[in-house]
Amino acid sequence: MTNGLNLLAATVVAFALAGCASQAKSDLVASAEKAVRHVATDPGSVQFREVRVVQLESAAGKAPIVCGEFNAKNRLGGYTGFEPFAWHPDGKLLARSLFPREGQSIADAGIASLCAGVLPQI
Repeated sequence: MTNGLNLLAATVVAFALAGCASQAKSDLVASAEKAVRHVATDPGSVQFREVRVVQLESAAGKAPIVCGEFNAKNRLGGYTGFEPFAWHPDGKLLARSLFPREGQSIADAGIASLCAGVLPQI
């Protein structure tokens, strides 16, 4: 009987911890989506897809990065098309539309690297 109770207790603890991790991920995603909406011309129009939390590997250790794609309306009211983004919990947002046209390919490469869990090479 004691083994059964121990197993039950371990299962409850495991589910509780999984719930905490899930809550932490959803909080990260909500914060990232808020950051994207903050820079959008029409925050209410922002759509998201393929949003996920990635663990970035660096010499300092691991750090969570929220990656995904967003689409939003421009000043003329038309959607501009989905573009990738990467967001770090310290508030840094990387998105193609935040760069001038000549820097957008560099932004794309940086986002791709971060979302693969690797620091971009400069």
